[in-house]
Amino acid sequence: MKRIVEEINRIVRNELWFEFEIINYSKKSLEIRGGLDIFDINSPYEFSIIFSDIFYLSSLITWQTDTSKNFLRLIKGKEFLEINQKFKIEQGYLVFEFLVEDYEDNKFIVVAKKIEYTIPMGTASILNNQI
Repeated sequence: MKRIVEEINRIVRNELWFEFEIINYSKKSLEIRGGLDIFDINSPYEFSIIFSDIFYLSSLITWQTDTSKNFLRLIKGKEFLEINQKFKIEQGYLVFEFLVEDYEDNKFIVVAKKIEYTIPMGTASILNNQI
């Protein structure tokens, strides 16, 4: 999981800005698409982040991120225990946090068992060279 989070962060850090949008959500799956301009229907998205087996979600529907630093992290240690106690997270789940531009004081959290990402055909060759 750590490797996947690092790869996603690397993709985003290679851009000047990045926007995200939740496009699909159910208890089984959460799909977030990211791109340079998610509000322009003619602009393709760069990749999708897919979380599986969702336990908890706290997030905006759309947001921007600061690409000069990692925007996604896997929470561990003492911070994980605090979130675990607060939300009574079941065993086997992981806690992911998005760092959202202009919302630094709020935690945008996804608690899920799995994370993966997909790259659409049109951008795969560009992004694969960056990973």
